[in-house]
Amino acid sequence: MAAMTVRPRPGAAAIIIAAVVFGAAAAAAGGGDGGMVGVDGTQFVVEGGRTIYFSGFNAYWLMMMASDPARRAAVVAAFTQASARGLNLARTWAFSDGGDQPLQSSPGVYDEAMFQGLDFVIAEARRHGIYLLLCLTNNFDDFGGKRQYVRWAADAGHNLTAGDDFFTSSVVKSYYKNHVKAVVTRVNTVTGVAYKDDPTIFAWELMNEPRCDADPTGGMVQAWVEEMAPYVKRVDGGRHLVTAGLEGFYGDGEHESKELNPWGIYYGTNYVATHRAAGVDFATIHLYPDVWLWGSTADEQAAFFRNWTRSHVHATAAFLGKPLLVTEYGKFLWKGGGANKTQRNYFLDVVLDAIYASASRGGPLVGGAFWQLLLNDDVVAGMDDLRDGYEIILAEDSRAASIIGEHSEQLASLNGQDAEALRRRRRRPASSHQKTRFGSGGDSDALRLPRTLLIRFISSFIQDNFLASFSLVQRPPPWRAAVAPGDGMVAVDGTQFVVDCGRTIFFSGFNAYWLMMMAADPALRGAVATAFQQASAHGLNLARTWAFSDGGDQPLQSSPGVYNETMFQGMDFVIAEARRHGIYLLLCLTNNFDNFGGKRQYVRWARDAGHNLTADDDFFTSTVVKSYFKNHVKTVLTRVNTLTGVVYKDDPTIFAWELMNEPRCYADPTGAMVQAWVEEMAPYVKRVDGRHLVTPGLEGFYGDGEHESKELNPWGIYYGTNYVATHRAAGVDFATIHLYPDVWLWGSTADEQAAFFRNWTLSHIDATAAYLGMPLLVTEYGKFLWKEVGANKAQRNYFLDLVLDAIYASASRGGPLVGGAFWQLLLDDDIVAGMDSLRDGYEIILAEDSRAASIIGEHSEQLAALNGQDADVLCRRASSHRKTRLGNSLSCGGGGDTLELLLRMVLACFVSLSRSISSFIVQNFILL
Repeated sequence: MAAMTVRPRPGAAAIIIAAVVFGAAAAAAGGGDGGMVGVDGTQFVVEGGRTIYFSGFNAYWLMMMASDPARRAAVVAAFTQASARGLNLARTWAFSDGGDQPLQSSPGVYDEAMFQGLDFVIAEARRHGIYLLLCLTNNFDDFGGKRQYVRWAADAGHNLTAGDDFFTSSVVKSYYKNHVKAVVTRVNTVTGVAYKDDPTIFAWELMNEPRCDADPTGGMVQAWVEEMAPYVKRVDGGRHLVTAGLEGFYGDGEHESKELNPWGIYYGTNYVATHRAAGVDFATIHLYPDVWLWGSTADEQAAFFRNWTRSHVHATAAFLGKPLLVTEYGKFLWKGGGANKTQRNYFLDVVLDAIYASASRGGPLVGGAFWQLLLNDDVVAGMDDLRDGYEIILAEDSRAASIIGEHSEQLASLNGQDAEALRRRRRRPASSHQKTRFGSGGDSDALRLPRTLLIRFISSFIQDNFLASFSLVQRPPPWRAAVAPGDGMVAVDGTQFVVDCGRTIFFSGFNAYWLMMMAADPALRGAVATAFQQASAHGLNLARTWAFSDGGDQPLQSSPGVYNETMFQGMDFVIAEARRHGIYLLLCLTNNFDNFGGKRQYVRWARDAGHNLTADDDFFTSTVVKSYFKNHVKTVLTRVNTLTGVVYKDDPTIFAWELMNEPRCYADPTGAMVQAWVEEMAPYVKRVDGRHLVTPGLEGFYGDGEHESKELNPWGIYYGTNYVATHRAAGVDFATIHLYPDVWLWGSTADEQAAFFRNWTLSHIDATAAYLGMPLLVTEYGKFLWKEVGANKAQRNYFLDLVLDAIYASASRGGPLVGGAFWQLLLDDDIVAGMDSLRDGYEIILAEDSRAASIIGEHSEQLAALNGQDADVLCRRASSHRKTRLGNSLSCGGGGDTLELLLRMVLACFVSLSRSISSFIVQNFILL
């Protein structure tokens, strides 16, 4: 953890005095007498340019609760409790679009009872000296949001299909502007003051967490904000502040830092550019490290928090010159998340320390609002229904209440400063963003601590980059493929795939299960050749395909041990063509499903032979069925290719064997049956072929074992597998996951699918690095294109971008996710008749979709640029799961190259050390 600013803990008398002083100040500032909040540089100001800082909370439910006069006591109690803890800002919804409890039931039609609820909220906030940040709509479906606006327009006959049409449709934008005008010009029935004239309202927020899947560049959101922020200003008369409502995600524009986004992907916004738009007065970010980085460790979340906060503080000061608020932050308390109140309160401490550290130095981060304030159900019935795992109930958690109260006191002590004097005080020679003032106190304690940290850092760096290379060699498990230098076989070194003397290789791949079936007919082999040509032209270097067809009309194995030579020659051709085009093959040996026979066909063969088997999952336990499968394994692996003369088990074109496509077992949801089967079959494959890699073929579903995260499974159910335990089995060399968020979460929104994608991917990367120490591939991913689902190629290609960005982000940092294969590559029906019959809604036809082809090609180039690195160095840089193989590395070159290699290693480490020290100094002493 980075050093934190220590907040003084005042005694009881000081608390009473500060509370009285703060209460008086808040009442003056928050009520109608204190005037509107304005902006002066990076500070919020009131009353002649005196600073004001915000200690706030979220309570989206205030208007809904207040719309029922019988429940208004809950609103009063919330403000009373908040005010008692010194809180002076509440963020809440000024919208409820359609649904069961609408403010706006249809465009321009308002529910007066709901509006009077909002009137009451504003009046009570005013009475308690609390400012309001009022949000005008939602990015998500909760309480209507942008999807409801689009639905209204579609119902009126306008041709709109996607939620993100909200940002571009002139009709929808007119609906939204009408809502803005209706709210901003509303005259409060309790106070008689028009909203636009009420200083209780601190600011208008255009939207809660705008995102745009349709335009990951952020251009659509940018244009929308550039139109709406000035419009709000015109209606409001320019008296209130306006903010966009962003979470802080970066884009690709100037001064953006997209690599800091959770998992490094786009969310359709640009932090710097959008906050620069005319009419936008201050910047916002949100903070949910545990959910954004689901499955990550506490240390990783802490590192993300520090980087995220520092980066935005720096960007806001350097490129915006505006105030910054953390308008949402929280830590998930549901049991599945693993966090308890102690951890949550520690997170509160960390966030509030960061806010105070900036505010006390005159920095741009000047306040925040936790998500969310709730009351005990005893106060008003139904409060428990609003619990979402983030709630803070002050009466139930004295520690959280104390932390929040003390922070409020600290910020209150900063109120009332002269903003211009504060700005002058911050102007120092050398940098306007200095955190540590070097020359101000001789050899002070403030300087001794950084020196100590620096010494420890250098010591740690030397240990990791020099001494580790000369430590005892950590030998790979005996089942890992041991490859002689230069034989072309792919092997594993830690979390990396390697070839030719330990040099890294990354995989940009595709699925084409149909290759063998097509190649079995010599007249159709042109399709296979064309597929490999197109793939190679786009830089693809891995094909996943079937090395089975069990029974049926076009069998490879027509009955146990009986093979179709024509089909086998089709497989021979596939391997030969892949070799010719420089493409590796991942060959799958059977199927969990009925397609092309699979486990059901094996069980049927055994039953037809008189064995008493009743269920498909007997495949995993029947000794007879297992003998059939082992015979198939041996037959395929020892096959001599009729075209190349090379035995399959000796052919480096074959990257790895996959035991089964997507094993699942409903007969044993604990995963033990699949586990036992893999523990028997993986070593068996290794005995037949000790040179190739092996993987079980899992989709990534978790079980109930150690280090499993079942709550992340689609719908949180079991699929009869254990991701961590099964990949730990002897004989297993690397891990796999699949990615189909739209089908696995059928009927969910694009935002829910995106959230699942991030959580699923991050969790498996973390689990693979922490508990497996092996490479990870996404061996299937795709987005469904059938019309009923509503997905189009633009959405599919956006999904491609997300997945490939995630893969590259991991690969470029030495992480375990080192490649993937999309489902599925097809050709145009003009090339070979019958191709259209293979369309399944996921197909990518490169000749028909230039955008998909471009995305895939660019990704292939990016990964290719990473090939050829030394895996040991990469693994050391990425994680503690490293293998040091200095002896092997030196042996790869001739004896005369040894000195050169050592000198290059020392030089590289020296350069890296210099850069790291420089970065350390910048991050810890200059930035923030």
